[in-house]
Amino acid sequence: MVTKATVRKLDDYSLELTEGTKKMIFRVETNQKIKLKTAPAKSSNSYDAPNDGVTIIGFETLIPASTQVNYCVKLIPQKAKAKYKTTPLKEWNIKIYLSMNKIIRYLAFLLLSFTVMSCDSSDEMKDITISPKEEVKPQVVKVFSHPGILFTYEDMARIKEQAFYYAKPWKLSYEMLKGHANVNYVVQGPYAEVERTEGVNSPAAGAMSSDSQMAYHCALMWVITGEQRYADKAIEILNAWSGTLTALIGGDDMLMSAWYGFNLINAAEILRYTDAGWKEADIIQAEKMFKEVFYDLIKDWKRGRAGNWDTAITKMHLAVGVFLDDKEIFDRAIAFYNSTTEGSNGTLSKNIYDTGQNFESGRDQTHAQYGIGGLAESCEVAWKQGIDLYKSMDNRLLKGFEYMAKYNLGNDDVPFQGNVYGNSISTIDRGNLQPIYEMVYNHYYNRKGLSEAEVEYTKKAVDKVRGQGGESWNAQCLGLGTLLFNESK
Repeated sequence: MVTKATVRKLDDYSLELTEGTKKMIFRVETNQKIKLKTAPAKSSNSYDAPNDGVTIIGFETLIPASTQVNYCVKLIPQKAKAKYKTTPLKEWNIKIYLSMNKIIRYLAFLLLSFTVMSCDSSDEMKDITISPKEEVKPQVVKVFSHPGILFTYEDMARIKEQAFYYAKPWKLSYEMLKGHANVNYVVQGPYAEVERTEGVNSPAAGAMSSDSQMAYHCALMWVITGEQRYADKAIEILNAWSGTLTALIGGDDMLMSAWYGFNLINAAEILRYTDAGWKEADIIQAEKMFKEVFYDLIKDWKRGRAGNWDTAITKMHLAVGVFLDDKEIFDRAIAFYNSTTEGSNGTLSKNIYDTGQNFESGRDQTHAQYGIGGLAESCEVAWKQGIDLYKSMDNRLLKGFEYMAKYNLGNDDVPFQGNVYGNSISTIDRGNLQPIYEMVYNHYYNRKGLSEAEVEYTKKAVDKVRGQGGESWNAQCLGLGTLLFNESK
């Protein structure tokens, strides 16, 4: 492409374009080695226009034989104000908004095609020395959809519309969210090290739990209201922790990574792709935190522990894969979820028996629900990227939810297979329904069209905790399912 802007290198994959008071980031997203290229647009032919002050920018890359790779070129306005920030939802044409997103993606593809062709033909272009982020083996690379952890642009438009109409069944969920998201919230962290052991929070762990939830909820309120103050608060929290955090420690270190990290990374994904004003340098800093602190801690799971650990870790794997555009991380999590040979009680087959019983059903009902809730959230992240984990093993997840809901709604006629937790199903915390059911009910009933009989008990659980605040609205269970995941019309 050509530009009259002043061009400055920001990092290995990004250029800053400045013209007067306006700035834009030219960013290439790929896991391949590239060379950013610049050159004056001046022609050596006397009959051509001089093109004074015009610069050609692009990149060069080497594609290994017999491989397919993808490059996503983004032009990111700095401090841009999205229209939906000032336009009331009732004035929106949702269909036009969604169509524009598709048009923008297509234009980005055309831009990429032009850039690659231009770079091949110019011998005079000046090299900018670039080194790859990491050594990459040739592979078929998937371009991730963004935003795309728990929410797409289409999801955001739906949630905004549902909140605006302020009608059942979404009213209660929105009231819960609005009551919790607080732009005057005083950030409790950050800390360089955060410790949690045997369920006991240190001051630092308590701070991270509170801050991560607030970042997530403020990011959601930013989507719904378009009020910059909510985005600013979420950004403040993310920047504080990403600029300070170096380690999660203690016996529950991996749980913190999965629980608190999942809140933070969902907030980050929303802010990154909604013109929230989050600076590129701060985004890069957050990427580093998610990779080196959160992911590096959990990259090999916690095999041998209670199942809810690894189900939570899996959803974080998937989220990190999406946020970092890392196919290897994402694919490892998909394989782990579906594995029948992994020595972990957190895979689908080991966490939910073919009868629907959960591995921790003999321990207590809270941890058992945490386990299947983590599996459901993994399914939802994969769904946003075009992969249907919900249907794995003949809808095994639904069997688990039906079993869990049936027993916790007071029905005793459920089968039980003894394991390390004993030979009888536990009555501890029975009836304390966690906010995990709406997401699953929505998928199987609203999306896939299963009958009411097939989702009977899951539906009854949804009705009982409508709004999805549940008994424990915390970092373990995201909650707010009625507003966020109920796609009924």
